[in-house]
Amino acid sequence: MVNRNVVRSLEAEFQAINSHWEEVNLPLLEGRDDTDDNLTLGNLDMLFSQIADTQLNLERMLNIPFVQGIKENVLNLSARLEQIARILDEWLVFQSTPAEW
Repeated sequence: MVNRNVVRSLEAEFQAINSHWEEVNLPLLEGRDDTDDNLTLGNLDMLFSQIADTQLNLERMLNIPFVQGIKENVLNLSARLEQIARILDEWLVFQSTPAEW
């Protein structure tokens, strides 16, 4: 009984986290040259903070013995968020470099 409640609680928590990330949009700055080929990122501090908080929650979930039923989903989301953070870091570096062409 207790195990089932813990499993349900973990599943619900993961579903809430996953649903949140399905709704997140990149903060893009408005500009006159905005096209699919020319997008400028806005401030990402909040997004990076949310990624870090989520990674901590996912790590905590992975340390709970009853995570086995959703472990693969937790690991996949964690890896996706890590990849997104790396891509955004690189995007910011590229965006801050003056165009020389």
